[in-house]
Amino acid sequence: MYFFIPVYIILITLGLSTIGMGGLGTYILIPSTFFYLIFDRYYNKNNISKSQPVKFYIGFVIIGLLLAFKATNIEQAFDSQLKAVSVLLFALSIYSFIIQSVKNLNIVLLTNVFILLILVFYFLFSNITLGNDRVAGSALNSNSYGYIVFVGLSSVFLLYTLTNKNKWILYTIFFLVPTTIYIALTTSSRGGLITTLILIIGNIYLISIKRNKKKQNKHIRFYSLISIIIMGLVLNYFYDNIYLNSNINKRFDLLYLNESTREYHVQKAIEIGLENPILGIGAGNYSITPKLIEMGSFTHNAFAEAFVSYGIFGLLLYLLICFSILKKIFFYYKDKNIKKRVISHQILMSFIVFIIYNLLYVVYLSPIFMMMMMMMIALLHKLKTNKI
Repeated sequence: MYFFIPVYIILITLGLSTIGMGGLGTYILIPSTFFYLIFDRYYNKNNISKSQPVKFYIGFVIIGLLLAFKATNIEQAFDSQLKAVSVLLFALSIYSFIIQSVKNLNIVLLTNVFILLILVFYFLFSNITLGNDRVAGSALNSNSYGYIVFVGLSSVFLLYTLTNKNKWILYTIFFLVPTTIYIALTTSSRGGLITTLILIIGNIYLISIKRNKKKQNKHIRFYSLISIIIMGLVLNYFYDNIYLNSNINKRFDLLYLNESTREYHVQKAIEIGLENPILGIGAGNYSITPKLIEMGSFTHNAFAEAFVSYGIFGLLLYLLICFSILKKIFFYYKDKNIKKRVISHQILMSFIVFIIYNLLYVVYLSPIFMMMMMMMIALLHKLKTNKI
């Protein structure tokens, strides 16, 4: 199982979709793994029933399935909702593995860091440069790079705290700080750049105040700052006025000039949702609703998508998932145990980024995002049971 779970995560979050075999994971690998875990003798079903956020999440998906019968286009609703069910089963599989032990948690975190390192080396040795247009592709594109960076950075900083400042994890952080900022700049992902900076700045501050080892803490801040400065100087050497002439700067400027596609979709989704406020129009039905811009697209906003798809009850249930996690985070926010307090702050940092991505993407249809959510829930459970 210790070998299978890392391979399973790599295949579902990156591998299969990259080679155009995402359906194999959605319809075969995820369901079979989930049912295997259910009958595994080490699997504790009570861990799921005891978690309020997990129960809200399961309820949210079940409501989507029931409302599919009332959808404008039933076939489209079931097709979309089956993906939501598959993502749920994957997230529950990872949750059930993590909850068993801290060792399992570390395995999942290390796997996420490994995936990010693969991505970084692939990116650095590719032909993608700051002068290119946005990275296009069905699996690896400008947006998905940001998703993997989010989960990988969150994992490496959590690992550093959980392993009591392991030096190899620290060296990995020094390497990932400048390279992930470079990826965010080069892929021209506005959300990716903002969330990457939030995670790096916030977590460097948090891990540097964990203990009273002032000398080591100063080294963390110093080397992290130096790595960013060096990256900036090197990039500036190759690219004059790196940011001002970059594609991402132009994309930020466009926000002030025109209504973005995301803004249009959110407004349109709310408009359609208000016409069907109780039950919504069904999962995935927004994508086939006639629109002026980008037919066949989701709303690019999880809250708007939940409202237009499942009505006010679906939106409230999704909000309950988020608020129940936030409530658990703040429970340990001022804990007397320094390690617990720092971990709760780190989870909060990741949760803030998770919410930002909810405003930019329909995250509950994405395995990597819901895995990250389940990791946060499982880690909060371990803080409660003093197993950290």
